[in-house]
Amino acid sequence: MASGEWGENSEWLVANSAPGDAWRAGELLLPLASPAFPFTTRYSLLATRYSLLATRYSLLATRYSPPPLAIHLPTGLGQVGPGRYTFSPPWQRRPILPFSHRCRTRTVGVQQRHMANMLASAKLGLALSGGGPRGLAHIGVIKALESYGLQPHFIVGTSAGSIVGAMLAAGMKWREMRAIAASIFWPELFDGHNLERFCKQHLPATFAELQYPFAAIASEWPSRQLVVLQEGNLPSAISASCALPGVRRPVLRDGLSLLDGGIACPLPTLPTRAMGATWVIASDVLGISSLLRAVGVEPMAVTVRRFFPSHYRQALEAADILISPSIPLVGLLPTDSGLDAIIAAGEAATHAVLARWFHAQLQQTA
Repeated sequence: MASGEWGENSEWLVANSAPGDAWRAGELLLPLASPAFPFTTRYSLLATRYSLLATRYSLLATRYSPPPLAIHLPTGLGQVGPGRYTFSPPWQRRPILPFSHRCRTRTVGVQQRHMANMLASAKLGLALSGGGPRGLAHIGVIKALESYGLQPHFIVGTSAGSIVGAMLAAGMKWREMRAIAASIFWPELFDGHNLERFCKQHLPATFAELQYPFAAIASEWPSRQLVVLQEGNLPSAISASCALPGVRRPVLRDGLSLLDGGIACPLPTLPTRAMGATWVIASDVLGISSLLRAVGVEPMAVTVRRFFPSHYRQALEAADILISPSIPLVGLLPTDSGLDAIIAAGEAATHAVLARWFHAQLQQTA
């Protein structure tokens, strides 16, 4: 640029710009008040500005672009659900899983292998408490045990637990139990005739036809003595175990007058051990104990344990693992949503308890 042209440009800048004016390029501020500021530099800065804007829009487009092509790999041992892996930069290469599964994907398989090793020589027993409609949470407990590959060798149920326990002993999986539970309006089962008709429709006729050893707990009336039913007619045994005093008449069986097993043994951990189990998982859905746990009080606490019967305290002490689901009120509704809610509560409680037990075992062996 010639000197004359330079001088003319300088005069134009001075005439058309106020002192201290600035022009922004990205984050850079340059004063234009100087009389020696050439137009070529201004054009260069304009080009730089547009280049920065183009880079910014490119980054935004990359951020909001559709997800990259994904491939599905075979599910590995212990992995919950299929892992989805993407062709993406190294810092983004990770499985895309639901949040509830991400926490367990890497741990469930390890826990399964360790539990299988720990329980290889154990005879696993499952004790299912009474609790009326709350007993449907036992299905969620069984669902979680299935995910860990744990199949009880001995099954004992009291009251509502006898119904779910008999289904498990008959070889049913949790999905089949859920389907059966959804097909019945559970308040109808408070009637003895309806209950026995239900058992005849869905369960074997006798204990001998079950796939796993099973016992139903009842109470002899009026002595309130514990009666363990392990043979003979299965529907009548379950009916006796569920015969609520004041609601049902006693069930006559083998010369005994039998009522609800919760009178003598609400949580049958001791009968489970008596059958031969060396390692007992107890599912406790009794209303009073769940209410206390909801407010942070354990039934074995010194301040409240005296309010519980001695046989219930002994049952808690006899359990190697105690599962006490926190059941929402909606779970007591005889609807599909209530059924799913109560099953989910039992499953969540089982996963939480088994995870704590697993970590405690690792710390002991470390």
